[in-house]
Amino acid sequence: MVKCSVCRIDSFAENAHVRARHKFRENEFHMYQNILPICPNCHYFFDKKAFTLHHDWKCWVFSDFRQFETSSSSVKNPYRDFLYAYPPEEHTILINQISEQNILSNQDEEFRNNTNKPAKFFFRSLKMRLQAIGRWHKRDNRPKQRFLDTTMKCIDGELD
Repeated sequence: MVKCSVCRIDSFAENAHVRARHKFRENEFHMYQNILPICPNCHYFFDKKAFTLHHDWKCWVFSDFRQFETSSSSVKNPYRDFLYAYPPEEHTILINQISEQNILSNQDEEFRNNTNKPAKFFFRSLKMRLQAIGRWHKRDNRPKQRFLDTTMKCIDGELD
């Protein structure tokens, strides 16, 4: 069992490709610098484009979509109200190994938001919102510490 990189639940985690597998050339190795362990539930929503990893902040940023369409119905976005969350500390090494190119590919091609604008505009708006509500760490130029716990509740904490 492994801790999910998003919701922190101990689970038989799946290997989530940050950059979609089909974006690699046939002979290109796509496992190294591209895989994070996430639980099946989070993986489902990751594939629905409900969140992405921020290339500088090294945290998950969640989509503002209310719901996602499936072939037969709509599914509520359970991450919408969280805005962002940091992965477990033990995943820091894995996240730092993911190439910036792969993260940017995910942001540009695998992340959806209500405005349908590129992720960088969504991130800029999120930064302004976080500054306005006191969730921005000025010295480190990134969001203040926040985690999801295994019951999908936010735990706020300060950076040391």
